[in-house]
Amino acid sequence: MKIKLLFIILISVSAISCKNKLLIKAGITKAPINEALIDTSGTTLQTRIKCPEGYSRTVAESNSFATFLRNLKLKPHGTDVQIYNGKAKQVMVHCGVIDMPIRNKDLQQCADSGIRLYAEYLYATKQYDKIRFNFTNGQSCAYVKYAEGFRMRFEGEKAVWYPSKLKDYGYDTFLDYLDLVYMYAGSFSLSEELIKRPIQEIAPGDLFIYPGFPGHVVIVLDVCQNNTTGEKLFLTAQGFTPAQEIEVLVNLEAKHQNPWYTIPEANVITPQFDFTVDQLYRWK
Repeated sequence: MKIKLLFIILISVSAISCKNKLLIKAGITKAPINEALIDTSGTTLQTRIKCPEGYSRTVAESNSFATFLRNLKLKPHGTDVQIYNGKAKQVMVHCGVIDMPIRNKDLQQCADSGIRLYAEYLYATKQYDKIRFNFTNGQSCAYVKYAEGFRMRFEGEKAVWYPSKLKDYGYDTFLDYLDLVYMYAGSFSLSEELIKRPIQEIAPGDLFIYPGFPGHVVIVLDVCQNNTTGEKLFLTAQGFTPAQEIEVLVNLEAKHQNPWYTIPEANVITPQFDFTVDQLYRWK
């Protein structure tokens, strides 16, 4: 079946979705952390990572995605990034680890981590109808359908919903739904589903997407602005291959502003992948 074959291919692509010649940069084992901008007693993103002097976080409404991201709980300072199998990631390029459970499956990789954070926000704010993501073949997968007890199966060349379970909007079922999305979505589907934004308009929740086979995705966690000049800085986070916890990235190209990034003219250089400035996307 064509669709079955396509989905098998997508699973294979998902398994390597973050591998690229740019991802493993020579000499990176443990990146330096700028302790001057880290409050080790802080338990959330905005209380752990301080803005550089003269900068303030951009204004955000109380129920916005930006506020949700800023209030994400972080694991204690100095915690290693855990891979799905319980082992610690050996390439340490983080200054924080988001305290969000990862299942013992090699599914939540780079694009999936961007999906996870947006889905968690929508779930937390009970915007269930907005939790839907497209597979790489363009097929939409709605959380409400899954929560109402429907599951997917193949009929001929199509994947269709069929009634299978009792209605369940619980968190475990929500994570089961995301596992399904992780299997068939990726950097390419996100690049088709989201809209491009100019980097000058960068905002918390945006994604840098390299839509390849394989590709990579880095999340814009936060944005601050110079109180005088209006210059913007931003924080980044990523998932990776194999599946791992979401890590807040350092900035290897900066010293005093690390882990904040300035808006570049050409390339956004993160520790394990480089993007061009026109690869910034936003959820619709």
